[in-house]
Amino acid sequence: MVSPLLVLLVSTPARAAKDPTQQISELIALGAAAHAVEVCLQMVRRGEMDDPALRETCGAAQLQTLIADHALGVPIEDLEEHAAMWVGTSAASRSRELAARTLYDLAGTDPTQLDALIARYPDTQAARAAMARYWEEARAAGTAAAIRDYISRYPTSPQAEKARIEEAELAYREALKKNKAAAWATLIQTYPEHPRLDEIGNRLVDALLSDGDSAAARQLLNFSRDWPDHTRAAEAFGAGVRGLTRVRFPSGTADVPPIVARASGAAPVVPAKVTSFYVESPYAPEVALVSIKGGRRTAMEVVLGAWADGVLPVVAPAGWCQPAGASMAVVVTERNVEVVVGFKLDAVCP
Repeated sequence: MVSPLLVLLVSTPARAAKDPTQQISELIALGAAAHAVEVCLQMVRRGEMDDPALRETCGAAQLQTLIADHALGVPIEDLEEHAAMWVGTSAASRSRELAARTLYDLAGTDPTQLDALIARYPDTQAARAAMARYWEEARAAGTAAAIRDYISRYPTSPQAEKARIEEAELAYREALKKNKAAAWATLIQTYPEHPRLDEIGNRLVDALLSDGDSAAARQLLNFSRDWPDHTRAAEAFGAGVRGLTRVRFPSGTADVPPIVARASGAAPVVPAKVTSFYVESPYAPEVALVSIKGGRRTAMEVVLGAWADGVLPVVAPAGWCQPAGASMAVVVTERNVEVVVGFKLDAVCP
């Protein structure tokens, strides 16, 4: 039997002239929400549901009837169907919220179901509650790795920005406990905009200077290039060049290994007469060779070859030697930073 209210709504000329939204609202006010929904669905089938206000009213009416018909909760499938039909309305958003809350309650602490909820309804309060639960778990773990994992899984969560700040601070504390060059290098590479960047750079340079080997020297050079504006970039550059630059003299006989002069080592024993030697550096910088005496520099009368595989051949005049009281040095100048790598000859000029 057709409802008199429905007949009245669709048949009476006086009512037919009314705005459809007003007609649906009147039916709802009369307590006939179910009949209002029937009319709304008829209009949907006829393609007469373009007006946003009418869609809002009909969507709200259908959700009202769904809730009234299911005292123990509207099935998720019905809520999703409703949301799909009235997409873009506030009623559709509420349907999604109700569906998400139902899933959240059913999931309990099951991470698989909670992840499914977040993936299915990422913009709902229930999804945000699930992400907040995971955030507390990540914080309780107390490691940068745990928080980093949280951020990678939920990069747009309400906690994501705070998580990034806490992750960076935890990573700093972990590096501080180790206090090794490798830990500081990893930290500065992973967090190039870390709030403690200047301090991290200082600690990295200190650790590399303490290591003092060729690997550390290379890292110091890399630091000076990667962070040219850091307060210790020039210092790192100088230490890197010094750590990688060597002066090698050919041995007097074939069975004696090459003699290497190191900036921090003892003076080499060389033949009385030197005609050639080599500057070695994987950095292959532009260099000048000088003799230093009494604070004054004099260019050495040598011929520089070309760098090849980290070796620069130097040819000296026959009988070339070190002036008495002088020291020799390789000078590297770059970016207004001068690095002096000194070496000595046992062959002193008579």
